[in-house]
Amino acid sequence: MENVSIKITLTDKISDGLKKIKSLFEGVEVSSRKATSQTDKFRSICDKLRNTNILAVADMFERVGEAVAGAAAAGLQFRQSVADLSSITGIAGKDLEDLAERSRAIGRESGLGADTAARAYSLLASQIEISRIGMKGLNELAEQSVTLAEASGMSLDAAANALAATVNQFGLSADEAGRVTNVLAAGSKYGAAEIEDLSNSFRIAGATASAMGLSVEATAGALEILSQANLKGHESGTALRNIIIRLNTELGVDLGETSLGKALEALQPKLEDAAYLTKVFGVENIAAAQFLIQNA
Repeated sequence: MENVSIKITLTDKISDGLKKIKSLFEGVEVSSRKATSQTDKFRSICDKLRNTNILAVADMFERVGEAVAGAAAAGLQFRQSVADLSSITGIAGKDLEDLAERSRAIGRESGLGADTAARAYSLLASQIEISRIGMKGLNELAEQSVTLAEASGMSLDAAANALAATVNQFGLSADEAGRVTNVLAAGSKYGAAEIEDLSNSFRIAGATASAMGLSVEATAGALEILSQANLKGHESGTALRNIIIRLNTELGVDLGETSLGKALEALQPKLEDAAYLTKVFGVENIAAAQFLIQNA
């Protein structure tokens, strides 16, 4: 009986040991399968990455990041421009919201951007009294500034400044802004001075020309004649201003009654009389005066 009992005990212990060893081997087998599975997955990912242009993907993400950052910066600039517009004009509330929305529309339609459009509104409003032209007039000036910028290749800021200055100098209303745009565009088409040259000339001569009775069209015509003698910008503006003042003060010509062309035509017999022309127009203006008289 004792022998039987010993055999049974040994058998049980051996069986337990074998079971444990078997369990360990089964665990190793499962772990091995898992490791193989993970390795296969990693290999599959590597194979896919080999077939993908990593640099292209990285570049794409970088571009997306730059676009998002750019959009955020543009948004901040636009809000600042709208705030500046409100500060300059005192416009607030619903009117300011309408201008902001109109800036977005102009920027979208022109491709110039909402911030640029809002800045143009600020430039216009800083030079022309809103109480005089109203919100409708301000919108008209902004739209005509875009037209002028597109026609001339000027920046919208420069176009807005040129338009506002000319409207002011000739005492025109906002609904005549289209007239100014047409004069500037047509003048540059038929003369040698570009729109930006003309606008710079207007800054010098515009107020005097208007006070002496010249229209914006007649003034542009005279400036374009001078541009053919290579007198442009401030130089032609200064020359024309001096000439029309001298016509009035030295010869008593009222350009509100007599056109500039007729006044100059009357001087053609004196074209070669340098002494006379110097006395009338001054030595610094004689070359410009002779050229205008010759092309009266």
